[in-house]
Amino acid sequence: MEITHMRYFDLHDIIAEETMIETTFSIDKSLISEYIIDDHINLYYLKFLLENDHCSVINPLDSIRNELLAKADIVNVNNKSKEFFLLLTKLDEDEVFSIFADRASEFLKYIFLEDFNDDDQVNMDIKEKELYIKARKKYMEYNNFHKIFKKE
Repeated sequence: MEITHMRYFDLHDIIAEETMIETTFSIDKSLISEYIIDDHINLYYLKFLLENDHCSVINPLDSIRNELLAKADIVNVNNKSKEFFLLLTKLDEDEVFSIFADRASEFLKYIFLEDFNDDDQVNMDIKEKELYIKARKKYMEYNNFHKIFKKE
């Protein structure tokens, strides 16, 4: 009997695929589906339409690009998508590193705070939170280790 391995789907990837993206249609959208509301469609459905030249994407960053450039850390990317950076990698890889680097440099200060709390994470997406929580734990381990050996 051969053992088979089940393939698990990444929940974050599924959520990103469900994100609604604003589009413009080159054909009558009622020919595609009666369920398209306000020119927003799911990313997984959008891929098919793009491949067949039935629509084009209104750049998902246009609505928040200026805000991110002005003050990256105060923009709540969760308003766009809980999986903001995963969504960006699916849509516009050129922008991802630049935006992430700007936000990372701003959020880096939170790693060193003594009273780090949930309010400090409000504007972070899922991946940012994971990264900063791991970095915070490592910093606290380092800090606690060195406190033991400090001479007072």
